[in-house]
This record gives sequence, C-alpha cells and structure tokens, in this order.
Amino acid sequence: MVGREPREEEAGCTVNATIIEPLLPSAPWVSMSTDPAAWAAADPKLLDTMLTSMVLVRAFEEKVLELAGQGLVHGPAHSAIGQEGGAVGSVLAMRGSDQINGSHRAHHQFLAKALHYVAPDGLASSDQFGDDVRTIADRTMAEILGLSRGYCKGRGGSMHLRWAESGNLGTNAIVGGGVQLRRRGLFYVFVLYKRGMKVAVLRGLAVRR
Repeated sequence: MVGREPREEEAGCTVNATIIEPLLPSAPWVSMSTDPAAWAAADPKLLDTMLTSMVLVRAFEEKVLELAGQGLVHGPAHSAIGQEGGAVGSVLAMRGSDQINGSHRAHHQFLAKALHYVAPDGLASSDQFGDDVRTIADRTMAEILGLSRGYCKGRGGSMHLRWAESGNLGTNAIVGGGVQLRRRGLFYVFVLYKRGMKVAVLRGLAVRR
C-alpha cells in the first residue's frame, strides 16, 4: 500500500505500508530555464559543438549496451544514457590541464572531457571526425571490453577509466570516492603551485556520505 491508511478490515493484521513524506532539503533548490531570447543569443558554433559531442556520447553508450547484450562486456556496463548534456556542458569551461573524476557511471564524463581535450575549439557536425576522436572512442570501448589497447590496458573496465593527459584523473566504484581524490588534487594545486580546476562528480547517494 502506498500513501494511504490501512482499511478497516485490515485492522489487527500485519500490513506492509510505504509512507510518503515530502522532502525538505536543507539547502534551497533552484530551477533554471531558457527562453527564446537566450537561444537567439547563443553562439551557433557552441551549440553545434555541444550537440555533436552529446550525439557521440549517446551513440557510444548505445553501442556499449548492444555489446553487453551480446555478452561481450565481461563485467558491468554502467550506461549514462540521458545524462550527456550535463557531462558535455560541465567541461566547456575547462582547460586541458584541468582535472575531473567521476563515479562508477561515468562513460559520458570521461568521453566529454576527452573530446574537449582533443578538440578545444569545438566539433562541427558537418565535418568528418578526425583520427584523435576515433581513437578516443576506440580506446575507451576497448577498456570497457577488457582489451589491451584500452587506456588502462583493459584492466579498469567500465568503472575505472583514466587518461591523465586529458585531465581524466579516473573514475571509481566507491560511493563518494572521487571526493578524496579531489582533496589530493587540491593539495597538488596549493602546495605544488600547479594552477587548475579540480572537479569531482557525485551521484545522489554520495551526497549522504
């Protein structure tokens, strides 16, 4: 039973009930939206880059699920379909030297940062993809499939993607584990005087830890 009181005839019986209560977040929530004026003012080249990157990430994730369905992914295949926009948008202000890490579900974050690293001036939907973009797709998929040409020699799989050169410090399966890695990254920034942005991407459950 969800969201109601037990019926009279259920009195005295053990009933499994789910109580629904409104959430009261300790921090204020905000809503962001766009209007026609904002779209008119947006840079068409930037929008094309974002769309191209999102389509690439979506196509990659669909292929991962297809291969997993064929039994070719020997381990988990945590897809992030539907979350491409957040990943692509979050890296636009980042430089190649800036670092990011993510959770167990982070193919989209890894790919977005890697694509922005090899194509800092953007990707055009009308152009053929260069060898560097194809290499990212190939080596990332190889890692997920456990092949030696992957970024971690196939030993990381779906949940442990790392390409330090691109600023992808690494993803991991520990809930909230990226925060500790970012703390070490900040030590690197402030003590060793290496300037840069350090971003840890958290998922819902990690906020409670």
